[in-house]
Amino acid sequence: MFDGKQVNGDANVKWKSPMLWPLESPKDVEEWRRTSMPSIEEDSGIVLMLCPRGGENASLFEQLNNGRATFGHAGVDKLFKVSFNEKDRSFSWPKGESIVSTGSQAREKSTTKALRGGDRGVREISLDKDTFQDICDAFFVHSSISKAISRADVPLFSRIDITVCSDTANATEQPAIVYNCRSANTWKNDLALTVTYLPRRNLTFAILFGCTAAIEKEVLNRLAGAKERGFHPLLLPGVFVEIERDRMTEVVQTTIDRIEETIYELDTGDSGHETAEGDHPAGPRHVRRTVWLNVTFLRNRLRILKTQFLKMLEHVKELMALGPMFESHGDEVFHRTGLLIRDRLRSIIEELDEMIDDCSMRVDGMTIATQWSQGDTTVEIAKATGRDSSQMRSISLVTMIFLPGTFFATVFSMTFFDWGSPDGAIVSSYIWVYVLITTVFTVGTLILWWYFLVYRARRVPWMIMTWSLQERRISGDHLRADSRSVAAMYRRY
Repeated sequence: MFDGKQVNGDANVKWKSPMLWPLESPKDVEEWRRTSMPSIEEDSGIVLMLCPRGGENASLFEQLNNGRATFGHAGVDKLFKVSFNEKDRSFSWPKGESIVSTGSQAREKSTTKALRGGDRGVREISLDKDTFQDICDAFFVHSSISKAISRADVPLFSRIDITVCSDTANATEQPAIVYNCRSANTWKNDLALTVTYLPRRNLTFAILFGCTAAIEKEVLNRLAGAKERGFHPLLLPGVFVEIERDRMTEVVQTTIDRIEETIYELDTGDSGHETAEGDHPAGPRHVRRTVWLNVTFLRNRLRILKTQFLKMLEHVKELMALGPMFESHGDEVFHRTGLLIRDRLRSIIEELDEMIDDCSMRVDGMTIATQWSQGDTTVEIAKATGRDSSQMRSISLVTMIFLPGTFFATVFSMTFFDWGSPDGAIVSSYIWVYVLITTVFTVGTLILWWYFLVYRARRVPWMIMTWSLQERRISGDHLRADSRSVAAMYRRY
């Protein structure tokens, strides 16, 4: 739990050093609600709950305690540990400091398989149902967050205007703005964020689902350095955008590297890299198709993400137009913070355009490489066919040379000729039978060849065209008959 408050409620707000609560049990949650829960009638600031991702081994608090995470100086680390308040079980964030490293800092080069998501880590929390329901009631969590979390494969930014009221006596309703943010779980480390902002008191309640230790570090560092800018309602959605931008940059770079490897393989016909995808039992064709689909899918998701960021940018402009609504909390600071968020969103949207263009360029490059590869294959087949044709011509020439000799040797070896007769060479009187049968079968063979390979080949297109004309004529007859029937009915009535 993170809590950053202003010192007093007038226009001269000052950012108080943030407080952190490690809520590990329902008892800790109940104690925090009893002693440190902000009042929507009196307090201002940010109250953020970081829900660890399902399956996460160690939270940031645990890493800070065991030395795996550090502020960069031993003295600051010690100051953070001794700041623990036994009464409300909270830590004080060292003023002006930020966490410089965590135990999960070192990473190997990401692969497509390593970035694969699809798990349900965002939906899993360490608290029981009743305790989490109490937190949702205290944070005025809107029910739309459940739909946003269920919309797992598509990024989302939504805004809803509601009214809230505390359980205290004589409490009045207050207007509030609810923001829901969701990143696609197609890739790992997806997040979900719900924010309830009360403009009258400049008080923000928020829950971030699916946190890892590295994400907790980045969020806390950004909030600790926000100071008076922390009172802007889009501060936490802006932090969410920054985290999503870093995630998608890694995903795009890894996916582009993979498709460039595939383009190289298509160009050279040889794989220069050993990858897990290359060992797929379906072979390289399946791998190439999968890489192409991955890049195309990523490009579509980037376009959807850009649309959501544009919605957020439009809302920033809307809040800037409603500046007088926030005058009690420093209109100048609010306006300046809105300008910073607007400019940063524009910059990130431009980066998304570049990522989309990079994906499109690689898809087009793979298409061209595939065409070149097919063209090279066609040339090789043509060359092989030419070599085969040359060899067949040689065989045909040899056959033509020896065919006359073979023919006459066969004919003169038949019993129609008797070369050893004492009366000299004798030709049988039945030789006409051989000549007749040979002539008839030769002519019959030539007629069958002409009928099947010449006559039918010419007639089939004509028959198809004739059938098409007949079908059109029949359809026209039916149409005219239907028209006459309709005309008759019209005249009758």
